[in-house]
Amino acid sequence: MQRRFDHRLVESIRRRQHLPVTTLAARLGYSNHRAVGAVLAGDSTPTPEKIPAWARALGVDINKAFPLLDDDDNLVPLDERGNPVEPDLKYLRENAEISMSAIPEIIKTASPLPVRRAEKGKNANPLRDQYAELLAKKYGVSVPALRAAEAKSGADADKRAAKAKSGADANEPVASDALTNSASAQQEGPAGLAETITHHLERMPTHARPSDADIASAINARAGKALVVPAQVFALRTGALSQDEIRALAPEATLYDGLADILDVPAVTFQSSAELTESILLYARALAGQQGFELQARGSREISPQMAAKIGELVAEVKAEAHGW
Repeated sequence: MQRRFDHRLVESIRRRQHLPVTTLAARLGYSNHRAVGAVLAGDSTPTPEKIPAWARALGVDINKAFPLLDDDDNLVPLDERGNPVEPDLKYLRENAEISMSAIPEIIKTASPLPVRRAEKGKNANPLRDQYAELLAKKYGVSVPALRAAEAKSGADADKRAAKAKSGADANEPVASDALTNSASAQQEGPAGLAETITHHLERMPTHARPSDADIASAINARAGKALVVPAQVFALRTGALSQDEIRALAPEATLYDGLADILDVPAVTFQSSAELTESILLYARALAGQQGFELQARGSREISPQMAAKIGELVAEVKAEAHGW
């Protein structure tokens, strides 16, 4: 589920209240009003966990100004307290105004991947008990409530997968004029950065697809400064930029990380085949250097026995090559 944020409605509310942009920015905790001005102009969109703060700053009912929608753009049923009858895991985090980047510190891990995958319903097993307890405390809910939300995320993911498999959304209109996908790309998978971005945009529910301004904001957030503007993102995802122009746009690591944040996929998704090959070999060499390395298949969707065997073979070959065997 996702909240709808319409910058035109927000600007209308601000004007009706005669609320200066500088005052709104101060209420939101910004020392500079430019970021707020960009949102009001539609050049940027707040991350979902920041929307509650916008509702408070504007003095409006969050569910009326920023309604919760499901994957089919239908209103999510609410209880008498204004919360979803069946909240998912993503809602609990965003309602607690916690960003995904804050998750590692909360659950004491190096990466937010366990929670990111749980929110997308992609974990083969439930979150570890210690993660669930830490998250429930931070989200202000009980552990059973968090487990119910986790189950809801999984059930929604299963529904989306079933819908995609049945082809029920084949005739769904595309939100953007440039979200095109060639027949060859559909058959062989996305090729190239532009097609990869488009591929992942089209896999998202219509209401949840980030705009060019959202994507630009995510890349700039990773850079810590303004590197790209929406027009450049449009050129990037439509293939109008050459490889040299892409490199000049932003450092590859920053670009991939920003795209990964906004599209909710691993950063390696955007690497070229050559880059991926080099990364795989680097990891294989690192594994080969470990004493007593043995890869165990866990029987989950993460790694199958067949994949474990293939990785083991690669590591063995790298080790043999290194030792001249």
